Amino acid sequence: MIDFSNGSVFKLSQCNPQDVSGDVAPLLIPGEQLYSAFTTVRASSSPTSG
Repeated sequence: MIDFSNGSVFKLSQCNPQDVSGDVAPLLIPGEQLYSAFTTVRASSSPTSG
């Protein structure tokens, strides 16, 4: 979602990584773990460290 009033492209809200861990677990390589998680209007983003 584009917010033209403040110039941001995505409005992200931090969420608990445990809330999305089941969804992203199949995408992780062995030893990689969630570092943090963010939600948008429809989806979530989960940066990892490995």
